Amino acid sequence: MASTFTAAEVRQAVSTAVITALAASEWSESTVPYDLFGTEWDSENISDRCYSVGCTSTTPTRGPQRGMVEVTTMVGVRYSVSIAALDQVAGYDSALDAEADLLKAIHTIHRSTWLHVIYTRSQRGAVADGWLLGELTFTCKHNLALV
Repeated sequence: MASTFTAAEVRQAVSTAVITALAASEWSESTVPYDLFGTEWDSENISDRCYSVGCTSTTPTRGPQRGMVEVTTMVGVRYSVSIAALDQVAGYDSALDAEADLLKAIHTIHRSTWLHVIYTRSQRGAVADGWLLGELTFTCKHNLALV
């Protein structure tokens, strides 16, 4: 029987991939949930190279639903990177490089036999307080137990 994984296990796998690959780069997981990270309700909790992982939806993809089903789980990774005040353009480029490192770290999961990770998009924007806030989105295919 094929392995099955919950949305929580998928979220944890993404978070673990980031912290494992980027621990030396001082990335850290936020203490607030994905839905609040970087919003007006959480503006005081963002820090340099900080991220939060969330599973926004899970949808069956095909096949019979006898005990387990193949699903697609949408995973979002929100992050914050500081932009240096003295040379903001260079700081912005550095923040974009940090985003690229984050993307590469998450894609190490793709080598896994139980979770297929597909990069979907990047979305980002600089904010007035010297931060680049962004989000990476992935489509993850896996099996989900029904019983």
